[in-house]
Amino acid sequence: MSSHVTPSPAIPRHSASARAVLAELLHHPLAGHWPAEFQALLCVNAARLRGEQGQHAQAGRWLHKARALSQCAVTLREIEQLALMPQ
Repeated sequence: MSSHVTPSPAIPRHSASARAVLAELLHHPLAGHWPAEFQALLCVNAARLRGEQGQHAQAGRWLHKARALSQCAVTLREIEQLALMPQ
C-alpha cells in the first residue's frame, strides 16, 4: 500500500499565507452563493487585514459589506469593535 498523498486541487500549494487564502475565498466565482454569515466573516477578516496594513479606507468598505451581510449579534459586535479602532 502506497503512503503517497497528493495535494488537494482545491487549495493550491502556493497559497500558504492566510492573506492569499482569504483573497482566493473572497474572489471565488461561487462566493455569492455561500451563506451570508460566512461571507460576512470573510469580509470582517479582510477588514482586519487591511486595517493592520494601514489601508483604513479599504477596511471600512469591507466592514460596510460585512455589516450588510450579517445578522449574527456576535459578528455585528465584532464589526462595531473594528470600526471603532483608531486609524
